[in-house]
Amino acid sequence: MSKCDFCSKDFSINTARNDFELEFISESLIYSNLSKCLCGRCAIEGINRYEQDIYYEKCESCGKKFDLMLDTTKFSKLPTLPTGYELRDFWDASILCCDCAIEMLQDDFEFMVF
Repeated sequence: MSKCDFCSKDFSINTARNDFELEFISESLIYSNLSKCLCGRCAIEGINRYEQDIYYEKCESCGKKFDLMLDTTKFSKLPTLPTGYELRDFWDASILCCDCAIEMLQDDFEFMVF
């Protein structure tokens, strides 16, 4: 058993991994990318609350390791981004950090200023 860094309860890593990955299956988020030891409930809540310093990804374009919540927040503040879009909405072909997603959008939509 492991102890959750947020709620301090004992939990099974396998159960937490299954709960987390089932919740985020469409976004392809994986439990092993968490930087803290979190039970499934706390990990899911942390992602849904956009907490920083708990989840990292590696950009498949530039290779940079990035904090998903920091990049998601940065991306959401783009002045010309249509309302309701998130960074993960542009992960069809690969996982992208904010800078690479912006670059891709600039290439696709040359007339828009990001």
